Amino acid sequence: METPLDLCLIKILKIMLTVVGILMMLFALVMLILYPMLRTENIVSTKTDRLGNEKRVITSRKAHPILLLFKRKLSLLILFGGFLVALLPSLFWIAEPGVLYAVQYPWGDDGLVSDQGIHTKVPFTKFIDIQMEIPIKDVLPESEKIEQSEFAYILQAKEREFNDAVKGTVANSIVITIDYSNEEKFLDVAKTNRSQENLVFSRIVPFRDAVLKNTAKLMSAQEFISGGSSEFDRAYKDQLQNGMYVLEEVDLGSKGDTIGQNRVRLVGATADDTQKKIYKIRYDNGEPLRNEGSLSDYGLTVRQAVVDKVDWEPKFDERLDALKQIVAETQTQKITAEKEMYRKQAVIETGEANKAEEQAKLEKAQITETIAAETEVKKEKLFLEAASIKYDKALIEKKTRVTLADAKKYELDRADGLSEYEKYLIDANVDRADKVSKNLSGTSFPGVMMINNGGTAGSGVQANGGQMPFIYDLISADLAKSMMQPLEKKSK
Repeated sequence: METPLDLCLIKILKIMLTVVGILMMLFALVMLILYPMLRTENIVSTKTDRLGNEKRVITSRKAHPILLLFKRKLSLLILFGGFLVALLPSLFWIAEPGVLYAVQYPWGDDGLVSDQGIHTKVPFTKFIDIQMEIPIKDVLPESEKIEQSEFAYILQAKEREFNDAVKGTVANSIVITIDYSNEEKFLDVAKTNRSQENLVFSRIVPFRDAVLKNTAKLMSAQEFISGGSSEFDRAYKDQLQNGMYVLEEVDLGSKGDTIGQNRVRLVGATADDTQKKIYKIRYDNGEPLRNEGSLSDYGLTVRQAVVDKVDWEPKFDERLDALKQIVAETQTQKITAEKEMYRKQAVIETGEANKAEEQAKLEKAQITETIAAETEVKKEKLFLEAASIKYDKALIEKKTRVTLADAKKYELDRADGLSEYEKYLIDANVDRADKVSKNLSGTSFPGVMMINNGGTAGSGVQANGGQMPFIYDLISADLAKSMMQPLEKKSK
């Protein structure tokens, strides 16, 4: 793919070849004319000097050998070669980037060339070149200097009237692209318009002006400056691409369809404003009706359509100044009201803060008392639980002692040999016998006892004489036995 620098060099080369070819043809023609007048030999003549001697003198010299080389045949060859060199650039042509070419051949056929670079050219072929993108911009004459561009059309903006009778010079810009996917349609448009300038000024610009005028009817100047510019651009682009809306006049008493908004807003309305004409879009089955004809009919696509700036008439500027003053006063009042509202809110918030602080203190005291009461209850519960634990412990110890005693008793009752129980009885009897002996030692028996020995009555024995000491022992033993029987039974 050739770059712009390469294309520039190729153009220079074409010019150089053309110049060289023309120079060769001129040189050949000159040589064809001059060659017959050139001398091929020197002309010698005889001259006599003062002494009478004759000398040979060259009176006319022959032409330069290089010039003598260009004979008629060579000059004709140079002439023909120069013609070919001069004709060579015309056999090729350069397609510039971003440009479409409708090629018209001598025999009547047409062709589309969209690739940039060098292409062969048939003599007597004509070209209609159209840019792939055509920018058209209207500028305000006072604010912007109109400077033409090689690739864009810069025009002077025109005054438009909006539906509230306010006029303004609308600076806008559009970008149109050429659809060359359909070659037959493109060639038909190219042949019909014959040039890009004719396409722009006879098709695009008049249609654009009509669409801009039609769009201005649907919106008031107040709506435009109040945020409706984007809606204006949308309707502007839609009509350029698909055709202008069919409009119908409505009364001010009814709700006008101002590009999708059923309302009419005015700035500084006066009694004269009631005489305005309001238009709305006519719809059919939910789709806007359109007039015939659009840029798409020519294979053109609207890539961009925006309003850059509007220079309003002085009357509307006065309305805007009055509105700005009203808005400023309203804003001041609004700010004052908001300030008072914030001050009131601050007082309320301060009261709420104090209330919340006091409530927090009371809640804190209440929480403290509640915690203290809960602590006391928990302490009482702990004391009660401790007493219950002690009581349960005492019961357990009592049951333990009874259980141990029963176990001990069971062990004593069931043990073989001399058990602890028997030892206990012996120890108890011995202890009681000691007590009985101590009691008998202080007892006085009669000095004489009558004993019936073998049926003999009246026998007497002296107690102190020691004649029958064993009698005391027997009595003591029998007495001890009688005393031990209750203890043994009780133990059993």
